[in-house]
Amino acid sequence: FFSMTIWRLGFDVCLVVGPTLGYLAQFLRIKEEKCSEAFSLSVSFILIGSALMRLFFWWGKQFDTALLFQSVAMLLAQLMLLRICTIYPSK
Repeated sequence: FFSMTIWRLGFDVCLVVGPTLGYLAQFLRIKEEKCSEAFSLSVSFILIGSALMRLFFWWGKQFDTALLFQSVAMLLAQLMLLRICTIYPSK
């Protein structure tokens, strides 16, 4: 029982953190180059809209908590990317 709980917790953490890790490299690249030319803001707006829809859907019909936290993590990651893109706009 205990090992299954550990596996479940590990899986949930990977499910929450995994999708946002790909954007960490993008964030660091924009910050290092001080230019967001290679990043499309459309992607951020689509992912923000998707995360917001999942959050609103959760209020109506609750689903797995790990997916809720994944939506919050993605929303925060995309907002951070939008912020850094406004600090370092395309040239």
